[in-house]
Amino acid sequence: MRSGYHVVQANDGLEGVKIIQQNSVDLVITDLLMPEQEGIETILQMRNDHPNVPIIAMSGGGRMTGTVDILQSAKLLGAVRTFSKPFNPMEVIQAIKVILGETV
Repeated sequence: MRSGYHVVQANDGLEGVKIIQQNSVDLVITDLLMPEQEGIETILQMRNDHPNVPIIAMSGGGRMTGTVDILQSAKLLGAVRTFSKPFNPMEVIQAIKVILGETV
């Protein structure tokens, strides 16, 4: 239990998708640069398999990859919020509360 939430952790996008297929979740937080399955691919699969689950995406690998802004791409593909690392953990918790419709 973290900040009042039950948190399930995955080591990469592939493992995360498997966990979500086996468990009901209210929200997904994903990094965009991961081994096995990148965050963009994870977001696409989540949007296809679980279209109503909100997604927060984050990246510390730089906003630009070549000429593509990966945080903007994540938002266009379905992430409801994005954060660039390093970020303030309280801002993420605040975003979670807003997304889940909790009193702020």
